[in-house]
Amino acid sequence: EISLWCFRQDSFATFPSRWGRRLLSEISGAEIVRNSTLRRSTGYALGFVALMRSEPPAAVVPKSLCPFILGKLVTLSLPPLKELQARLDSLLIGGDPTIVGTLLRGNVEAEAKNDNNPKRRVHALNILRTIVLDAPLASDVQAIVGETIVSAILGYHDELWGVRNSSTMVFSAIMLRIVDSDKNARGGPGSGSAITAVEFFRTYPSLVPFLLAILNKGVDELVDGGSGVQQSTAFPVLLLLSRLQPVGFTASDITNLTDPFVSPTWTFLSHQQHHIRVVASKAIANLCSDNSSSNVSSRQALLDRCQSCLLWSDSTAWNEKHGAILALKELLLTCGAPFEVLKANGVDTVVESFTKPP
Repeated sequence: EISLWCFRQDSFATFPSRWGRRLLSEISGAEIVRNSTLRRSTGYALGFVALMRSEPPAAVVPKSLCPFILGKLVTLSLPPLKELQARLDSLLIGGDPTIVGTLLRGNVEAEAKNDNNPKRRVHALNILRTIVLDAPLASDVQAIVGETIVSAILGYHDELWGVRNSSTMVFSAIMLRIVDSDKNARGGPGSGSAITAVEFFRTYPSLVPFLLAILNKGVDELVDGGSGVQQSTAFPVLLLLSRLQPVGFTASDITNLTDPFVSPTWTFLSHQQHHIRVVASKAIANLCSDNSSSNVSSRQALLDRCQSCLLWSDSTAWNEKHGAILALKELLLTCGAPFEVLKANGVDTVVESFTKPP
């Protein structure tokens, strides 16, 4: 009531907007941030949360403050314009108008102000994390989830530790609030709290080409012999796919969106890092469509591919064989009658041969 009354008074209505702009300017300028009493990201984040919570519901007064603040924070969390364009170009999506075009347009303003310093990115990412985790602002956050995921993934392998750390925390917050709210989820099939693959891809369609480009970039690294020690570029995307509810758990068929993910995800089943093979196998099971007409993502096609890998791949390709066994397990866990499927497809005979030493 008090908030609504204040917003209807000319003398008070502009205060939140003015305070919001002041906070935004303070996290943009290096000298101001250093001398501010709110120099820690937590202080800024709580200030933004308080201002955004003070705005009346959209049903009462059309919202303008929350979209303005969120848009500015996303812009400030991105790399400098030239670096952003270079990253998108390296993913072969720089010229695609469907790929977060608003990010490039919004970043022009930040470039013009010459405030592209690492400190503002760290502050913006930390503030976004707090806002994403704030339950009362959930409906407002929905509008910028796609752009925030892009920003977090772009910062996942930044040269600066502060940006990498903050990007990881933002991505974790989105996984918790948007993808799967079960903190103790082990990535098992069909977590009751997880968003369905259908809902995720339909809600954020512009993310599809970006996530696919990140996966393909990781595949290129793997083919070139990279990512042997350091974390794979594609890991956050694989993790996201592994936490969705399986495509086959829903009646809707969106194989036109999910099928392109199957092939690059499959490549990571042979990755030399164990945890990447594990999340890739869970992602494969979630991408299984139970669509008999699909020769890419149907359960039969994926089971056949696993068996082919186990029977015909190089006898010394143990990582690949282990990945195929992991995928078999996850595919069987997501079907209604695993033992029947196991025997009907002759999978039990293939797996049993691997229980004995060579």
